[in-house]
Amino acid sequence: LLVGGAALFPAIAIGIVSIARGGYFLPVPVLLKRTQLDVFSLPAKVYYRLIDNPHVLVLFVLLLFAWRAERDDDAPEPIVRERRALSLIAIATLTLQTTFAQLGWFYRYEAYAILLGLVAVAASALAHREAVRDFAVPFLVLALPLVGRGIGAFRTTMFASENIFDQEVQMALFVRAHHDDRAVALNDIGAVAYFSNARVVDLMGLASPRIARARGMRIDGPIGEKEIEAITQDERVPIALLYEDWFGGSVPPSWRKIGSWKIADNHVCAKDTVTFYATSAIEGSILIENLRSFSAQLPASITQTKFAPR
Repeated sequence: LLVGGAALFPAIAIGIVSIARGGYFLPVPVLLKRTQLDVFSLPAKVYYRLIDNPHVLVLFVLLLFAWRAERDDDAPEPIVRERRALSLIAIATLTLQTTFAQLGWFYRYEAYAILLGLVAVAASALAHREAVRDFAVPFLVLALPLVGRGIGAFRTTMFASENIFDQEVQMALFVRAHHDDRAVALNDIGAVAYFSNARVVDLMGLASPRIARARGMRIDGPIGEKEIEAITQDERVPIALLYEDWFGGSVPPSWRKIGSWKIADNHVCAKDTVTFYATSAIEGSILIENLRSFSAQLPASITQTKFAPR
């Protein structure tokens, strides 16, 4: 209990500070990406998530075997109790992640829970070597989805790294070169926020609470062109870098589509094409020239398209 309380203290303290500053107790990204609590549809969501992510389902089964083995173990009680607790914590963590959070998207969401589960299974397997040896073949067959997940992730990582460099990092370098001291509207802020000093306006809402509220505190909540236009005008945003498909009819009609970058062989980016918008005619002329001058340093794999401003 003491360790648990100590672990919760920083999270509670941050939540209190956030409320005092006009925010929310839980981080905005957690609120935006939470699973909708619907007792009727939740079981079906969990079922389909496990079908789509068989490595998670397999780990559940292995953890249940591990917990059962520890329950029947006659080794000294403190050792068994520790392994049993580890198995239960891993099962609970994976259950919460699967039920109330998300799985997938290059394994980013469940990676910590998978690691915890593997540690629990490995601890139990080492303690029961003889039993594992007797059932080695069935266990290996059962673990194939986990092995496939590991091999697939390893093979794809180098392509995914190139995707991030070609899209996210190039966006950041462009903003740092031409808008480092200004506001920029984005739907994917990570690299731009890290590599530049620009003031980011996150049109998905993860880093911009006003956008989050306009979306109804849902990452996939609708937001209208008037809300986007009003917020970006208040923030004095001159340009926006967006996945056009994500916004459909929500792009303000006053914005001018100037150009786009398309990466090749996309494995990890949400979309392969980023579109550049200017929020005014003057900024459109500047953006055209900035894209032209920056194009010389773009990787050869990027296809740049220019549009005639409206």
